Amino acid sequence: MSRTQVTNSYKKVGHVEANLASKKASLRRKFRSARRTLSTPQQQNAAIELARNARGYRQLWSGTRILSYSAISGEIDPQILCDRLSASIYHPRITNYRMGRMQFLATDGNTQRNKLGIVEPRIDGKQLIAQQFDAALVPLLAFDRQGNRLGMGGGFYDRAFAFKHQSGYRKRPLLIGIAHHFQEAESLTTESWDVSLDAIITDQELIIL
Repeated sequence: MSRTQVTNSYKKVGHVEANLASKKASLRRKFRSARRTLSTPQQQNAAIELARNARGYRQLWSGTRILSYSAISGEIDPQILCDRLSASIYHPRITNYRMGRMQFLATDGNTQRNKLGIVEPRIDGKQLIAQQFDAALVPLLAFDRQGNRLGMGGGFYDRAFAFKHQSGYRKRPLLIGIAHHFQEAESLTTESWDVSLDAIITDQELIIL
């Protein structure tokens, strides 16, 4: 292959990557905007319906260690659902923003807001590693029915649960996307490092994959 052909090949790859990044950015703007239009009563009702729809997911209710999250920017709030679970609930705490790293701490009420405005546990709580959870409730901006997820773009969850690509970890922990029903996309383009969901719970239905 000539130097010109190699150069053109790299240009094509760069063009494809740029198009993919642009498409993802557009989807993020679309669904973030849609979430923010919800009123407080609509958000509260969505959280109630989410908990109701989760009742049919036996594997979630049998778990004893569940990772959840603190809702921001119109995310559907999993707190009502978590209050009904008999499991110990943990939340993520960002430890390295540049590298996209998190740790997972028990939610004992000792919290603080990070620089993104997310409420997270302080460092002194009981800690687990990602492999120790029975299930993780994962926030997202968009999902499809193949179990693909579009997040905020930081890669925190994909890095934390990258071990799920290994055959021995396919079943645990269950990764459960939590979303408003209107966050569904027809099809999402994925990258090799994206970790797929095992189920999605919305304010309208339970989707087990």
